[in-house]
Amino acid sequence: MRQYSINHKEELFEAIKKHYKDMDMNIFYNMFYDNDFEVQQINSCQAWILKDKFGNKYLQSYNTIVSVKFADETNVLRLGKWSVTTSKHQNLFERIV
Repeated sequence: MRQYSINHKEELFEAIKKHYKDMDMNIFYNMFYDNDFEVQQINSCQAWILKDKFGNKYLQSYNTIVSVKFADETNVLRLGKWSVTTSKHQNLFERIV
């Protein structure tokens, strides 16, 4: 099974903390490192959509989580500015979810 890493986990966890104010962050941290989510590759590019057990969706471009869509939100949260290729992945992710 492919091992997924999070290079910018601080940005992701800050977004999760704002969204889930009372949730224990260890749950999310363990979820990523235990691979407790569904994985779908986007076309044949180096991007994957990760879906956790709460219904949240994350975009991993190469080895970095770059966007998140919380289950009860309509907007996608971008976790920073990225390269042109990663921005294309983000645009595709926003159209898919």
